[in-house]
Amino acid sequence: MPEKLYNNKIIALLRKCIESPIYPVILGAVSLACYFLNLPITSIIIFGVVCTFTFLFVEDTRPALPAVLFVFLTLQYQFDIKPYQSVFAICVYAIGGTIALGSIVFHFCVYKLDHHKRELHWGFIALALAFFLGGLFGNHYDWRNLRNAVVFTASICAVYYFFTYTMRHREDNLLYVARVCVVAMFIIVAQIAEIYITEYDLGTALSLDWKGKVDLGWGLGNSAGEMMAMMLPALFYLIYKEKHGYLYNILLIIGVAAIYFTFCRCALLFTIPALAVGLTVNCIIGRYRKINALFVFLLLATIGGLVLSVFISGQQEKYFAYFIEKKLDDSSRFEIWREYLGFFKDSPVFGEGFAVYRRIHNDHLGPEYTGLKVLNAHNTVVQMLGCTGIVGFVLYLFHRVQTMWIIFKKPNVDRIFLGGCIIMGLLLSLLDPLFFRVYFLLFYGVLLMVIEKSYIADVEKDKAANTELIEAEKTE
Repeated sequence: MPEKLYNNKIIALLRKCIESPIYPVILGAVSLACYFLNLPITSIIIFGVVCTFTFLFVEDTRPALPAVLFVFLTLQYQFDIKPYQSVFAICVYAIGGTIALGSIVFHFCVYKLDHHKRELHWGFIALALAFFLGGLFGNHYDWRNLRNAVVFTASICAVYYFFTYTMRHREDNLLYVARVCVVAMFIIVAQIAEIYITEYDLGTALSLDWKGKVDLGWGLGNSAGEMMAMMLPALFYLIYKEKHGYLYNILLIIGVAAIYFTFCRCALLFTIPALAVGLTVNCIIGRYRKINALFVFLLLATIGGLVLSVFISGQQEKYFAYFIEKKLDDSSRFEIWREYLGFFKDSPVFGEGFAVYRRIHNDHLGPEYTGLKVLNAHNTVVQMLGCTGIVGFVLYLFHRVQTMWIIFKKPNVDRIFLGGCIIMGLLLSLLDPLFFRVYFLLFYGVLLMVIEKSYIADVEKDKAANTELIEAEKTE
């Protein structure tokens, strides 16, 4: 990199801007603007330019993280796929992809990389192998198995490996990623609010029919609720860590309300214990324990008052309509699980692959049929068994043990908070297919990457301290 170009005033100013604490919030606002104006390809161009600039002119690629994580939240391909397949879009993919790839190669050639030993390296390799081996020699193996393996692996491994080598360890990395997660959470909150503002008629029962309208384009209401629920530990971390962190309790109320209004039972199921743990931790070891305790009291009193007023006014049929209709209905989960376990029984070694459900239930209907049955087992364990067999499941378990090991091996409050996001995602994936969604996998890879960097830094500090102690003993 020519020094004159690197130190150019405009480039230096832009570099300072993207290092600003408010930068993720600005990118979040850009993401929302592109979403509300339905400019998906424009958003890809904007975030692509941000990433390319970072790769070319910034040694530490951390500022590219928000762009990589937010871009998927601007897309609305479930409403209309045509804009993403237009000639203009294809040109953007080709030209932009070539430029971005060139900037990545440039970064690897010009800047110093982080070559620390990777604790999670073999676990990620194992997970990728599980994806690629899934369905091998099975009765329903086809090209879509390979496509899904590429998508899953690229979503996790590309993000993890790129940033693990190009992003430096900083003491505030965990805090930075937590802020990015919370901004992402409130991008989703704003998208849900827009649906209610533009489509909901006051007085309409919040029923199963209404729930079907809570569709964000990049994901259904369930996905939105689960992504927000997954971010709750990051929000609790900001309450714990930030100066005047108790103010984030206001965002907590808004976030939990948004989760409720997605009517995702899975998200609500795990939000309740997450709230109990997060609020308790901040009341016991947080910086503002008394204020947090007062907030908990006011929160419980407010929720209790609202629920009581709904029942006293006889409005429960309106506000709780969806839950009254669904009750404890399993939405065919048990039937799906039985079928996937049948796939495992048919092909116990490598499973039947990730395309098996589509091949059995949808292929014969033809491409014009849009009422496709679910393609996922809605349970990561059952899905891995049915699609990848015992080989893939063991490889997945190896990866899973490594991820838990890196979070809990050397206990650290900061890492445990961010690890809580991963644990929430995994719990949610026991009842829904969140683990196999690209937007989740991107956050998953980034969270593991920063947790690992923090862990490695702590290990090196301990080694340095032990070395100093040994040297001191020798001199004595």
